[in-house]
Amino acid sequence: MKKYHDTILIVEGDADERMFMKRAFQKLRIKSPIQVVGSGNEAIAYMKGEGRYADRKEYAYPSFILTDLKMANGDGFAVLAFLNRNPDWAIIPTVVLSGTASPEDIKKAYRLGASSFHVKPMAYDDLVKLAWAGALIIAVAVLAANILARIVTRERRSA
Repeated sequence: MKKYHDTILIVEGDADERMFMKRAFQKLRIKSPIQVVGSGNEAIAYMKGEGRYADRKEYAYPSFILTDLKMANGDGFAVLAFLNRNPDWAIIPTVVLSGTASPEDIKKAYRLGASSFHVKPMAYDDLVKLAWAGALIIAVAVLAANILARIVTRERRSA
């Protein structure tokens, strides 16, 4: 059984936006570890524990994922599809924060299991407010993810 922690995983292709997102969480004095990756493929490697992400003490399983959609080297849809195919990870709250408000992108994100979809705010203070909303989810998400992981493990053992 995977043990979920209060780690936040930010998946963002733009280096400046990664920095702003991380700072927004830090401004709220979030004590949770914040891991940042630059592409969907890198996020998937992180979740699989591949390569440099094999050390689970340093790179704990995330309890909350914030992902962009449009990135080179694996987009946010790839991240959502990966989570959707893996029951142990599909329970992780995953928020899409995208520069697009395309109805097709929004529908596809929700079909792939996004917990919510938000258009990237233009002002830093608005990003901090959005980070605050995400932080509120984390406390509940860690507890819920661990409970659901135990249930899934029990069901698999009895099957």
